[in-house]
Amino acid sequence: MARSALVMVTRGEAALVERAMRSVRPFVDEMVILDLGAPAEAADAWREIGARVVPGQWSTDAAACRNAALDAADADWNLVLEAEEWLASGIDALRLLVERPPECVGLVEIHRAIGGVHEADHPRYLAPRLLPRGVRYEGARHEEPVFDLPAEHVGVVLRSDDVEAARWRADHTLAEALLHQALAVRPGDAGLLLDLADELRVSARFAEASEHYTAALLATPTVDEKRHAVVVGALEAYTKAGRLREAVALLDAEATRWQHSPDLAFLAGDLFFEMLLTSAVPAPELVTLAETSWLRCLDLGERPGLSGAVHGRGSFLAAQNLGVLFLVLGQGEESQRWADRAGELRLSTPSVGGPLG
Repeated sequence: MARSALVMVTRGEAALVERAMRSVRPFVDEMVILDLGAPAEAADAWREIGARVVPGQWSTDAAACRNAALDAADADWNLVLEAEEWLASGIDALRLLVERPPECVGLVEIHRAIGGVHEADHPRYLAPRLLPRGVRYEGARHEEPVFDLPAEHVGVVLRSDDVEAARWRADHTLAEALLHQALAVRPGDAGLLLDLADELRVSARFAEASEHYTAALLATPTVDEKRHAVVVGALEAYTKAGRLREAVALLDAEATRWQHSPDLAFLAGDLFFEMLLTSAVPAPELVTLAETSWLRCLDLGERPGLSGAVHGRGSFLAAQNLGVLFLVLGQGEESQRWADRAGELRLSTPSVGGPLG
């Protein structure tokens, strides 16, 4: 019979990790926790529950951390959970799957809380979390499992609190310090400015990230292949920092050059949606612009060859956002239709190693 394992990476979150472990303990053969610096008492508590706690070293390469945890597990099936997640239903489906030869990647439903509340009409998303032996992650900042096996919706359901996902990634202090040191030696270096802006954006410091993206835009020639990464990073940071006028100006300046980019169309939809949410008066034209932008993503499909491309923006992530748009508009049936469509696209869109947004 195939062996199964729970595989987690954490730097703490003791109570959350314990909840995740207890939810799956009866249904897996082992539980492997890669410990990136949790307090000793937390690690001791996890061992008491039955985990094998493996000491690890934190890295800015998120995929490397994931892969270290998978390397430590000796299982045919690996169930990957974040600290804030737990098994909610699908126990029989999980049991049946792990008895099978590991010849597919299992997609699980994730029900995320909104405002701390789980509701039946909140959209549900699929993610590859049941990985056969040998499947590994790629992507330094936004890791994604890479595989050429079929993906199968297996009927396992996870619930997730609306806390910051994978907080073991969150300590970017060292990487940021090194980038500042490098910029002191090479001020105005376009690549370093982009790396620092990305680091700040991933840390949700959008105002600071915006300043460095602005500098990177000035330093990066329009013919440089990294220009796309700078533009989409800047558009995301400007929008999330509330610098909507700058975001609109950037979109106007770059839209023609990147009309083949699902990432730009996706972030344009995000921008129009943010403008809609912050508008003091009804703005049906913004609803149309957001919807049209995300539909454009689906027309374009995935474009992994573009620098800075995020896997899913040309498929399931755009469909998820359409689901959220219609949820906000009070159109529950249409919202769920797009949530279901996102699940279908997740099944049919192969993983190519790009980051997941």
